[in-house]
Amino acid sequence: MDITTVTSYRFASSRGDLALAPGEKILAGGTWLMSEPQSEVTGFVDITRMGWPEIEVTDAGLRVAATCTIARFVAWSRGELDTPVPAGWHATGAIPDAAHALLMSFKVWNTATVGGNVCQSFTAAAMVSLLAALDGEAVIWTPDGGERRQPVAEFITGQAKNTLQPGEVLRALDARASAPERIHELYGTLPTSPRVPLAKWPTPGSNAPAPPRARPGAPPPTCEPGMSA
Repeated sequence: MDITTVTSYRFASSRGDLALAPGEKILAGGTWLMSEPQSEVTGFVDITRMGWPEIEVTDAGLRVAATCTIARFVAWSRGELDTPVPAGWHATGAIPDAAHALLMSFKVWNTATVGGNVCQSFTAAAMVSLLAALDGEAVIWTPDGGERRQPVAEFITGQAKNTLQPGEVLRALDARASAPERIHELYGTLPTSPRVPLAKWPTPGSNAPAPPRARPGAPPPTCEPGMSA
């Protein structure tokens, strides 16, 4: 869709570039921003040139840049990127399932970002569900040059609502390797333990229960408009 109110477009390459003028809006993939009129927006500030590594794996755990696309996140989980998936991180097998739940085309997969899906904060935002289940944290840059962290499960406050304040920018999503998780509750696995560490995710081919699938004859899942931003 043509956003006819936009008269400026600039790339941010440093933190100072993230200061917004009146009417400017942060843009990463832009798949939702470009999907319907944005009457209050007069300029876009593109953050895809900030140089943030899309996937970082450290002893502390996983960091996914807000600008990492859904496609690259899935590719990493499948071992297709230079950054390897650490041995024992079997919960990464849930990443493609979450991405497929978005029901998006390959074009959107290659444009929409993990951070955009979280920031849109739609009820059906599968990246929110995934990261909340992993006890993920949102890393948020504040306009005073600082940073704050907040659990993804608390970052979302309602349909298309979150705790981002004017001037704040989502920098990354973190999941600690040692953090306890609830992901088994989504998949019906390991019911005897209330929370399961990432490394305890059942290995492929194990005797753990298979993830639940739609029952025969059930209607197809629906997709909330704009959830792929």
